[in-house]
Amino acid sequence: MICIFISVLINIFLITFIAYLIYALKNLKFAKKSELYLKSILEILDEDITLVTSSESIYYYNHKSINNFISTRNNNNDSDNSSKVVSLQEFKSQLSNDDLINLDKVICGSLNSYKFQQNLNFHGNINNFEAYHIKETNCTLLVCSNVTSLHNLQNTIHEMEHDCKFNCSKIKDIIEKDKCKTEFLANVSHELRTPINIIFSAVQMLGLKSSLSNDTDLSFERYNKMIKQNCYRLLRLIDNLIDISKIDAGFYNISIKDHEIIKIVEDITLSVANYIEDKNIELIFDTELEEKVIACDPDKIERIVLNLLTNAVKFTPEGGSIFVNIYDRDDYIAISVKDTGIGIPEDKKDIIFKRFCHSEKSSHLNSSGSGIGLSLIKSLVEMHKGNVHVSSSYGHGSEFTVNLPCALSNNLNTKPTFESSQTQNIEKINIEFSDIYS
Repeated sequence: MICIFISVLINIFLITFIAYLIYALKNLKFAKKSELYLKSILEILDEDITLVTSSESIYYYNHKSINNFISTRNNNNDSDNSSKVVSLQEFKSQLSNDDLINLDKVICGSLNSYKFQQNLNFHGNINNFEAYHIKETNCTLLVCSNVTSLHNLQNTIHEMEHDCKFNCSKIKDIIEKDKCKTEFLANVSHELRTPINIIFSAVQMLGLKSSLSNDTDLSFERYNKMIKQNCYRLLRLIDNLIDISKIDAGFYNISIKDHEIIKIVEDITLSVANYIEDKNIELIFDTELEEKVIACDPDKIERIVLNLLTNAVKFTPEGGSIFVNIYDRDDYIAISVKDTGIGIPEDKKDIIFKRFCHSEKSSHLNSSGSGIGLSLIKSLVEMHKGNVHVSSSYGHGSEFTVNLPCALSNNLNTKPTFESSQTQNIEKINIEFSDIYS
């Protein structure tokens, strides 16, 4: 009986041991599998991961730690990492005193974590390090992050900020110089206008004296007319220069009141009829409206229409036609000046309203000019909260259309009347048409 009892106990012990062994093996297999999974995850991380024991030996490292900052030495030319001797000495030799002291504190457990103050450069990469003490295993986890891109980005931002400050300073200098040039241009224009007015006055006095003395010297009249005509041309150029200078400086003002726009456009158009017909060009005026009161500056409207008519005459040959039409567009009115002239090339339409630009480069007198007129007209129209555009077919003429809003001024005391004297009109026409008649 005793032998049987002992035999049963031995069998129970063996069965229990085998079961425990099987359970332990299973747990070991599961642990190794978990460890394998964990290592696989650590291998694909962007950070360099190293686990250091309290004796400063390397317990684990991923492949990036090997490549970046841990010194290695191959034994027997074996490429397997398990045969490599890994040391932190090279890494620690590059640390500052503060970082080295605090790293030792983390390794010994007196400091839970520490972020290194100094970035280290390994193989052209700038790295930032952090150390964490793990109490359960008495190990230290070193995490290295590659901050090269961030560092480069910060440098780029710093350079851009520096360039921005430099460029801002240059822009301010350019604006200041441009302002000085604008003021200089305005001053010179005024200075030029004074002697021109004196010359013009002297010419008028000579003409008056000649008429009173019944002097019939044709050569005197011809030269007197030439001087007078070129005085007009200079006055036109100087007036344009003064106006664009004022516009650039923000000092150009218009007097907006309620006026009868149809009468203004019709009167100034008919006043140039004789000038245009002298060039053997037909002038036709038509309107869809008999009356229309809008807020505008009549002097500037006259100038706009005269300038467009001048351009039409310049580029329309003898026997051609010019049409001035006013259309009702409900919220706005459209003033159209159309000609049967040479037209504008397609690639020049976008530049004709730019200052100092011409649609045609020609040595012919009719195509000469400063390139200021249409730019100035565009500014005057925009001051009326309107717009101007051109449609043209090269070789078949052009049509300039000015759109003005049908709005009234807020001034209740304004009256919808405007009377421009014949003398004023003649003076304006002589100045605007001075480039055409010589």
